[in-house]
Amino acid sequence: MAPAKEKEEEKTVKAIKSMAEYIENEIAKAIGNELPCQLGSVLRIASQYFSNWGIKIDERELKGLERYSIEAYKNEWENVDADVYTAIHEAVIDSNLGDGNHQLNTEIAKFASEIIADKICRMEKIVMADIGAGTGDTSGSILAEIKTRLGVEALKKIEIYFVEPADESNIQIKNLMKKTYPEVNYQRVMATDYANLQMLKKNTFDLVVSNAVFHHHSFPTYLHDLHRIIKNDGFLIIGDWYTEIWESPLNIAYLLKEAFRIKEEAVNRFIAIFDSNKSWPHVVEYWNSKSDEEKTRNEGMFLYVKNLAKRLEEKRKAQEKEEIITCTACAPKPSLSLNLLEAHERYEERLKKMDAAGFETDIKKIKRKYRKMTRKILNIKTAHKEVVPPKFAMVTLACKK
Repeated sequence: MAPAKEKEEEKTVKAIKSMAEYIENEIAKAIGNELPCQLGSVLRIASQYFSNWGIKIDERELKGLERYSIEAYKNEWENVDADVYTAIHEAVIDSNLGDGNHQLNTEIAKFASEIIADKICRMEKIVMADIGAGTGDTSGSILAEIKTRLGVEALKKIEIYFVEPADESNIQIKNLMKKTYPEVNYQRVMATDYANLQMLKKNTFDLVVSNAVFHHHSFPTYLHDLHRIIKNDGFLIIGDWYTEIWESPLNIAYLLKEAFRIKEEAVNRFIAIFDSNKSWPHVVEYWNSKSDEEKTRNEGMFLYVKNLAKRLEEKRKAQEKEEIITCTACAPKPSLSLNLLEAHERYEERLKKMDAAGFETDIKKIKRKYRKMTRKILNIKTAHKEVVPPKFAMVTLACKK
């Protein structure tokens, strides 16, 4: 690309970023004092929903915005307090959404154990990556399943790379592996952002797992990087949450009034940022036009974010009380705040992205490819497991096409 053209595109990308920041400032003015949690950076939803939020971008500009989106995510999660993870888990349970990420971990472990059990008998070593590893719960569930099914000796043949940006989480991963799974060889990749996936080598992993991470990444680069690092006969297993809640400001307006009981006047100020001709009655009309399945998913998310805000506030007050008692206020702890805006989408939309990135999610085709490459039959009946209906949380098995 010519330098002049490259400079012009960079200028355009910065202008779009400025527009996003302007919208964020306007949102803060409209509802900032009313909302217990902030919405956060709209750059987080740039790939999917910018056009719905009144920002037009083309594919080249989208790629240029990715680094700003990653930065917005990194700034929030890099030094997050461990109590935030606890608050998330508690809020999921409070909202009747099952056992949250732990439930997804259980289903991921079932898929993974089938694959590892088949591979481990004919390989010296199984190399796997846990992307967005959190505190190591996903890999912990897999290793527990393998230990129960195949015994301790099987653990010695497993090598795991943990990719996780949060310092606090990496400490917990180290403790988990040292105390519970000392037989397993592991590496902690102290990624400051998920763009660091690019430093992992091509065709390295027999298995990649990622739980409750994809909704933080609206950009297709993430899927392409995962495709690159997986071996030709390797697998990807993801678990995630799916709603349409953030796709339109009108959805969020409904959440503001129905979940947080924000006054209609403030909600109308929020709506006017995007369309001065619309107000609360248009929001109700928009909401009523949705399918029952979509309404159920979004109502589940409404309840979740409300309970999350409550849990975070409880922990914030407890932390402040502890600081007063122990006189540690001069040494501030990591933030207990959390932004709500994330790259949630319909499950069908995610499958299309996976298809475009070169992943196969049809179980018949997965089995055919596996048999052709290994001459073994893969003993898995389905590639899609619904964990919380209706398609609110799903686990998906995929391989390279």
